[in-house]
Amino acid sequence: MDRDTLYREKAEAKLDEWSAELDQLKARARQEGADAALDLDKKFDEFQRSVSDGIDRLRASFSTN
Repeated sequence: MDRDTLYREKAEAKLDEWSAELDQLKARARQEGADAALDLDKKFDEFQRSVSDGIDRLRASFSTN
């Protein structure tokens, strides 16, 4: 093989490596995005329960007065 062919193969191998790393980063970002969405959903549900409990207590305090 000539030198140019070897350099081209080396560069192509590096590009393949970077492409694989990029795919891993994309997968990790999707995973973290899904985890964040699940966490936000859980926090939203907790907040909604807190608000509902507060409303119920407020209504109860007005109905006893």
